[in-house]
Amino acid sequence: FDSHEGGVTEDAEALIHYLQQHAAELHLDAGNMVLWACSANVKAGLPLAMDPRQTAIKAAVIYYGWSSDVKEIRADLPVLMVRAGLDGAGLNHGIDQFVSRASAVNSPLTFIAIPAAHHGFDVVDDTETSRTVIARTLEFMKTQLQASTQREVRAGAVDAAAAAAAYREDWNAALKAYEALVSIRPGDSEVHRNYGNALLKLDRPRAALAEYERALQLGNTNTGWISYSAATASMKLGDTEGALRWIEKLKNIPPMRRGLNSDPVFGPVKDSPRFRAVADLP
Repeated sequence: FDSHEGGVTEDAEALIHYLQQHAAELHLDAGNMVLWACSANVKAGLPLAMDPRQTAIKAAVIYYGWSSDVKEIRADLPVLMVRAGLDGAGLNHGIDQFVSRASAVNSPLTFIAIPAAHHGFDVVDDTETSRTVIARTLEFMKTQLQASTQREVRAGAVDAAAAAAAYREDWNAALKAYEALVSIRPGDSEVHRNYGNALLKLDRPRAALAEYERALQLGNTNTGWISYSAATASMKLGDTEGALRWIEKLKNIPPMRRGLNSDPVFGPVKDSPRFRAVADLP
């Protein structure tokens, strides 16, 4: 589309408005768009895509560019970002920062790094790698415009937000999110396990222990981490007997056993023969 220096964002918004006003005559679904931007135009395109008011934009494709003007990353917007490895270091550092931020909020980001690609690889690099990335880009666009894909993104939003809060160690936010998930899916053993983790991090060991027990009752097979965490919760409650019972469940799980001896929370039981038998201490 035509744009002018200093007014790219306004011109892009005008284009979206035009498409929406003329959708019927242009035979377009103007409420179902993918935004594509590359190089310097990413400075306008990426913030536009991340604007929650732009509900018609269902996904974005970003080639070799980034923008410092993105205030918040939409957790509901699938983004395909492509990094050209031979590009300028400053630009690629900016891309890496965006990828890190997107990971922190668990947004639906697809990241492709092409080590030997130039800036503008889709035009200047006549290679199989370049053609493959272009083909993947077109497939990404088609997939993200499908109603079934959009439903999946919406359906997973609460789970993604909860996991993102845990990743950031924002345990109050994680607790609130997992409380909501437990009410929605009370039979989900993994939700109960993660809810227990948030409770334990917020120093609520009794409630955490109940969630770990519930997770196992519901058939969660991650017995190693559950038992280790439950033993920690028991220690925080001063229940050394309960802690040892959980620790004994780790006997046949070497990765869990190896962490016992260096974990200070188990200091009060380290001299117990039952603890030493599991922790492989002489």
